Amino acid sequence: MTGWEWWAGYDEDQAEGTYSIGTFGTREEAIVAGLRETKPGETFHIVEARSSTDMRYEESDFVPFVRARGHEAIVNGPAA
Repeated sequence: MTGWEWWAGYDEDQAEGTYSIGTFGTREEAIVAGLRETKPGETFHIVEARSSTDMRYEESDFVPFVRARGHEAIVNGPAA
């Protein structure tokens, strides 16, 4: 399994269990990316997680989390 990393994703990603904005070294970097990628009033999510390094996911677009902690739903500023 990987080390702990921060992941950010759009609100609609939650139904798919993905974090498509990306992976980041710190919580602050994940928040900055989420704010940059969403519009005011939109929600994004961040989570600190460790991903599987199992060979069966080597060529997959989806790699599951083995462990996760610190999930937050963040609204990008006030709705316009």
